[in-house]
This record gives sequence, structure tokens and C-alpha cells, in this order.
Amino acid sequence: ALLGPSQEEQEMSEGEEAEAEPSLISCPAYDELLEVTDRSTERLDLPWKQTRKVAPQGRLDERYLSDHSLPAQVSLPFLPDLYSEIEKVCKRPHSSRLHLFPYSNYVNIEGMREYDYERMPPVEETLASYLSMGKTSSLKTPSLPSIPLQVTFRLNGRAYAAAGQAVGALHTMAVLQAYQADLLKDLYK
Repeated sequence: ALLGPSQEEQEMSEGEEAEAEPSLISCPAYDELLEVTDRSTERLDLPWKQTRKVAPQGRLDERYLSDHSLPAQVSLPFLPDLYSEIEKVCKRPHSSRLHLFPYSNYVNIEGMREYDYERMPPVEETLASYLSMGKTSSLKTPSLPSIPLQVTFRLNGRAYAAAGQAVGALHTMAVLQAYQADLLKDLYK
């Protein structure tokens, strides 16, 4: 509370933010993304509010870090049709379970196992033996000692597998986008 700005300083900084916003340096790729998104939302008749999210600023930003100010980010549009399709396939898309979609062939990618995207690596024996410390005999293979640790490891494994599914979908999408870019090059030749 001692270092917080006073009411007058807050009001002054809000006025300065409104003036300084257009002068912020923006990224050309992000500007191009916004331009393409704007055209696509117009063509698809999607509602898009273009809500701006301004990065928080400190008192010294305008004095010392003016060259490093980030532009305000614009929220990208939400596609309700995609969400309804996801709900058709999966009743609870935000649950903690892994979903075996009927369209799982999109995430069945060559090399997923070699690059360890399918399953989390097993617990190292040294970690398991450190955690069990005398609770198991030295002749057995060490394992996680308590049920909470085992459950946590299983949940981490599920999260890892879900992230692997997302990476698989990204691979498919990237291949299709690269192909689309090549087709567009051929179209304009």
C-alpha cells in the first residue's frame, strides 16, 4: 500500500495510457493476423468485439522502458459452431478425462511414440526409492509409496497424454496449412 499510486496518479496515468496507446510499436505479424481475422469474421458473419487488453504499466515504464512497451492485445473471435461440434462429440469437453474421439485419426501421428508424446516417462527408480525411504525392501523395484503420490502421477500422466493429443492435432493442422500455402503459391503463379 505504501508504494501504490495515489488516486490522482491513477487518474493521470489512465489519461496518459489513452494518449500513448496509438504510439506503441506493434508486431507486423500480429497486425496481419488481425487484418486476416477481420476479413474472415466479416465473410463468416461472426460477431467480434475486438476487446483490447492493455498490459499493466508501472510508474517507471514511461521514463525508462518506453521503447519496450507492448501494444494492447486484441481478443480474437470465438467460433460457436466449433464449440457445438465439440459438444456433439463429447458431452463434457472440459472434464479431466481423456477423450477417445471418433475422430482420433487426426491425432494419430507417426513418431508420436519416438518423441514421447503418447505417454509420460516412467518414474525414475532413484526418485521412487528416495520417496519410499525404507518403506519397501531393497529387493523390490521401488515404486511410489503413497496413494496420493500414485494418483498425482496418474493425473500428471493423463495431462501429459492430453497435451500429446493436442500436439498431434497441431502437427496435422501445420501440415495442412503448409500444403494450403503451397497451393496458394501455385494459384498466384
